[in-house]
Amino acid sequence: TSDEQASRMVREGDPVVGALVAPIEQMLAASNSFEEFREKLLDAYADLDDKALAELLTQGLTAAHLAGRYELLLGV
Repeated sequence: TSDEQASRMVREGDPVVGALVAPIEQMLAASNSFEEFREKLLDAYADLDDKALAELLTQGLTAAHLAGRYELLLGV
C-alpha cells in the first residue's frame, strides 16, 4: 500500500538525509555568524554527496508512480 511505501521511504531515507545534513550541521555549529555559515556552505556545496539522496528520491517517485497506476487498474 502507499502507507507501507511511505514508511519504507522514511526508514531508508533517514540515514541518507542524515549523512547529507551532518556536515552542514557541523558547519553551522562552527560558524560565528550567518554570513560565515553561508560562506562555508557555498565553499562545501560541490563536495556534498547527494547521489544517495537522488537515487532514493528516484526510487520513491518510481514506486509512487507504479503504485498509482496499479490502484487505477484495480479501480481503487
